[in-house]
Amino acid sequence: MKKTLIVMFSILIGCSLVFCKDDPKQKALKHIEKTNKEIELLVVAASTWSKLQMAYNMETDKVGSNIEIGFTPPGASSPSNSSEYGYFKYKTNVISDKIVVWEAKLIESIGDCYDVFWTITADIDSDGKLKFKGKISGAGECLKLAPDFCKSENFKCDELVID
Repeated sequence: MKKTLIVMFSILIGCSLVFCKDDPKQKALKHIEKTNKEIELLVVAASTWSKLQMAYNMETDKVGSNIEIGFTPPGASSPSNSSEYGYFKYKTNVISDKIVVWEAKLIESIGDCYDVFWTITADIDSDGKLKFKGKISGAGECLKLAPDFCKSENFKCDELVID
């Protein structure tokens, strides 16, 4: 009787820990769901960082570090120039007060996507105008994972290089 109730309950809820914990379909669905959230977070982080750079630039005529612009990268609890969260390692390098580079590096393969970097360079040109140059470089099917990188509603790169 007890076994019958467990089986019936499992059928009603779709899966139980006893019967489906190693179900490949369930694992694949959870992996896809996690991957989608990670990629969405990457795009949001890039957009947020860029908007904060724009605001900082309007106030100072410079670009700044994450600490200067108040950007908290995914996985960090306060503004920081590096962090690691999920499948990505985030890093910001200040080259000068006119050039700063934001980078997200994939540290774990996602299907056929591996060894990939997403970068945005905030650069103040000779006319004093802030420009953003995006770059996606890597191997495998990485481009399909972040199709909106540098094309969000609130932020677009002035240039996007894919290699």
